[in-house]
Order: sequence, then structure tokens, then C-alpha cells
Amino acid sequence: MGRQNHPLTKADQAHGATGKCFCCQGRSDAFWFGELYVEICRVCATEVLPALIADAILPEGSLDTLIAERELPKIEKTFWKAVASGVAHNARTEQNRLLPANDDENALRG
Repeated sequence: MGRQNHPLTKADQAHGATGKCFCCQGRSDAFWFGELYVEICRVCATEVLPALIADAILPEGSLDTLIAERELPKIEKTFWKAVASGVAHNARTEQNRLLPANDDENALRG
């Protein structure tokens, strides 16, 4: 499964990406892919996904909130790991944008 936050390419579209949030059908801000593309906008990521996670964690009919409390550290760890990964990816992308291409370096060297 992979995380993407770049504009959809033709290859993404060929594999099923639509550019629409699976929840509200608005423009997606990011997508994950595995067997299927899951695309989501920023609003739904913060307002809908947490509810989906809670529904997935809490067994049907359970009144035991301790189940969710036990899972929260794992969720937070995964969240912050993904934030760090995203920041690192964005930093590499920015660095690559600012660095001259090899052809430009060779031209400068003469």
C-alpha cells in the first residue's frame, strides 16, 4: 500500500484513481492504494476517518471504551510516523526542485 499526495497521473487513473474523495465525492487531497485506490479530502480525513476508525476498533454492541484507549497509542504512533514520512518526502521533493539537474551541472562545468 502506498501513500500519494501528488496530482493524479495517467497511470494512477489507469489503476482506478478518480481524484474524488470516497466519502463526499469532492476533490481528493491524498490517496492510498492497495487492491483499490482510497481517495480522501482533508476535511473527511479529519472529520470522517476518526469515526470510521472508532467503529472498526469498538466491537458491535460493546460499551467498553477501554478497548479504544488501548488502541489509541498504536493509532497515534502510526499517525506521527506517517506525518514524519510525509514531511521527509516533501523535503526531498523540495530539495530536488531546488537542485540543478545533471545536464545543467555539466553545462556549468564546461
